[in-house]
Amino acid sequence: MEGPALYRHFASKAALLDHMVAALLFPVLRAPKPGEPWDEWLRTIATDSNEAIVKVRDGAKMMAAALPTEPLDLLSKPLREAGFSPDDAVYASKLVTRFMVGWQLHEDSEQHRQDRPSESYEHAQAFKFALDCIINGLRFSLAKTMAGRIDL
Repeated sequence: MEGPALYRHFASKAALLDHMVAALLFPVLRAPKPGEPWDEWLRTIATDSNEAIVKVRDGAKMMAAALPTEPLDLLSKPLREAGFSPDDAVYASKLVTRFMVGWQLHEDSEQHRQDRPSESYEHAQAFKFALDCIINGLRFSLAKTMAGRIDL
């Protein structure tokens, strides 16, 4: 298929990238299962999304250039349902997705740079550590929000 033929189906290269990233992430993005804690759900989809993107050459660059084509509240709605304010749910979803993009860009760069030795550490464990730090911060923020809602 030639480049110009793609534009019969997509209005622009940006639209094509949006759909390519959606195709990579759609299999791993999901709503929380009944009874699944929000933090476990968020950790699972963030980890699964990261794994899906880093498997694809330049997946991180595609992710950075794309805007989601799925419903914008895919991440924020479950966070609102967990008790986050509407604004905080949006901020939290952007924090997690932008963290993943930055992490993925660095990982992608590190994998394809042959001009220097790669750092010696367990990459998956480092991602888990950083993600846990973010989720712990979100737990703290949610606890503060919930404490402010209690009538004394």
